[in-house]
Amino acid sequence: MIGKGADTDVEHLVDLATVNLLDTDLLNAPYTFYTQLRRDAPVWRVPGTRVFLVARWDLVVDAAARLEDFSSNLTGILVRGTEGRPELLEFPPDIVASAAIATADPPAHTIHRKLAQPSLSPITVAKMEPAVVEAVDRLLSPLLARGGGEVMATLANPLPALVIAWVLGLPPGDADRIMKWGVQGGDLLHGTRTAQEIVQILPETEALSAYLDDQLLKAATRGDDVGTTGQLARMIAEGATDRLTARNILLVLIGAAVETTMSLIGNTLRLLIETPGLEVRIRRDRTLIPALIEESARLESPFKGHYRVVRRPCHLGDVALEPGDRLQLLWASANRDETVIADADRIDLSRPNPRRHLAYGHGLHFCLGAALARQEVRVVLERLLARTTRIASGDDGAELIPSLFVRRLDRLDVRFVV
Repeated sequence: MIGKGADTDVEHLVDLATVNLLDTDLLNAPYTFYTQLRRDAPVWRVPGTRVFLVARWDLVVDAAARLEDFSSNLTGILVRGTEGRPELLEFPPDIVASAAIATADPPAHTIHRKLAQPSLSPITVAKMEPAVVEAVDRLLSPLLARGGGEVMATLANPLPALVIAWVLGLPPGDADRIMKWGVQGGDLLHGTRTAQEIVQILPETEALSAYLDDQLLKAATRGDDVGTTGQLARMIAEGATDRLTARNILLVLIGAAVETTMSLIGNTLRLLIETPGLEVRIRRDRTLIPALIEESARLESPFKGHYRVVRRPCHLGDVALEPGDRLQLLWASANRDETVIADADRIDLSRPNPRRHLAYGHGLHFCLGAALARQEVRVVLERLLARTTRIASGDDGAELIPSLFVRRLDRLDVRFVV
């Protein structure tokens, strides 16, 4: 059992009646707040909205399983209102109608998942490892030659975009564009932007949609069945799906794969660097790397939470809900629920079931790309440890992106001893 997580949390409780969920300090250091919610208000209504944060493990798991009560359709999101406080931005019906995978309900979700699964199966992912190793080494080499530097922009961010390009059968030369598009979905969901700012971002979403339409057309012309794009193009030709559904599946896969893995790489490196004694222990026993990845995913969950919309009058815990209310299932809070996980705020590399966490979701919507994300982070750690003798924080330290949605580093400065 080693240290606490990298975050220096707020030291005091907040007034739940008046707290501003978008306060930067709270966004960056939410864990004491989550503890307070689990104890005092595990289904907590965000003041001035019909959005409820679900903070306790049992209630998050319950809500994720109750498909008849809670839809995964993304019908609205929290944004920064005119007074700097959260307010709900409702989505137009055409956006909701185009739901895919993560935001779709059965039976559509079942069909979408079946269409996307082959390219992300454990066997397919395992075959990619030599290419991932080569990519990590290529990205690491300039950093090692300089003795370190900022690793998010140079390693953690470009790697997932390149890997998902391979998986989807998109041109590797487009990885930089895919990286930028991959984080724009999170940009919409951070909660820190105003409705007007979100409208200004939407043309980039349209640009990604046009790009994916073009790639589906090219794949159909080639007829080579390469990657998810090629497989979906074939299924369109066979009548198994339609172009809009195929494009939206690709769009969701890019957003989920890129941002989740960026976050997991950065958060894991930060824990490795900032937790006393951890690097030494991992260097002595590299079989502990998978356990470190799971503890990182649990302690610093890449996605803090996902939305659900209430379908019919019901209760969650002792809170009455009405149709149109929204939930945000706080994976990041449930993953530190001390009634379920012993010493939940601490890194413990000897947990008997290290994958017992909700960082990749739960139930029907468990992340399709979990095996791929784990592989990328493991390869980064293995190659970094193999090519260095010491890793330490750089002078510029770390900086998080303030967000209700993701736990992602904007900057992580490191020093290497080769």
